[in-house]
Amino acid sequence: MQYRQLGTSDLKVSSIALGCMGFGAGTGTALNQRSWAVGQTQANQVLDRAISLGINFFDTAPVYQAGASERVLGQGLKKFQRDQLVLATKFTNRTTQEIENHVSGREHVLRSLDQSLQNLQTDYVDLYIW
Repeated sequence: MQYRQLGTSDLKVSSIALGCMGFGAGTGTALNQRSWAVGQTQANQVLDRAISLGINFFDTAPVYQAGASERVLGQGLKKFQRDQLVLATKFTNRTTQEIENHVSGREHVLRSLDQSLQNLQTDYVDLYIW
């Protein structure tokens, strides 16, 4: 596997990232559930294989499978050394309800990050994307 420096950071990421949008079958609502998503057992197999091939860069988002992607990824990565992994997740715009309730953009981002950290079962993410 080839690795590249991520921007001007000290992070070295695999040239191939594993997108985890398809993790989380059976855990989302009917509205958010995708027929092509996989559950924890299959996700663990994918993660094991990816890491054995040298992939260290994993991308997810709280909107993937209504948060289940983050939860499945976090559970699947628990047996690996966190400092050897690069986790990326995202946040979305404030909802109309948040705007009407005067939730600031800053508060929204911090709440979103806290939820992602809880879902991923980690203390930090390496890349936070809007």
